[in-house]
Amino acid sequence: MALTTPQLETIQRLITEPLRDTVRAEMQAGHDRLAAAIEKIADRLSTHAAAAQQSDRARDARADHLARRLTLLERFRARVLIVYGALTIVATLAWSLLHDYIAALTLHR
Repeated sequence: MALTTPQLETIQRLITEPLRDTVRAEMQAGHDRLAAAIEKIADRLSTHAAAAQQSDRARDARADHLARRLTLLERFRARVLIVYGALTIVATLAWSLLHDYIAALTLHR
């Protein structure tokens, strides 16, 4: 039994439109899931970026603190070297004077 053109068009409309609506609904659902997943990843990335930035600030603060401490230690070392050098010169001069004095006393006896 052969179908007429209007019957074929009606069958096509009955099959095609629900199929098209179903495909469209599935595509929209897939799109919504993908958009939700992208939004979730964007939130994670934002949280990670904020944590990384905070970590960078903390690392920079520690590095600055260490640099200041190192500068203070280098200044202290320089002062110690200056004092040590001055004490060495004074001790050497005192020893030389004491040696000359003792030598002079022993020559006069």
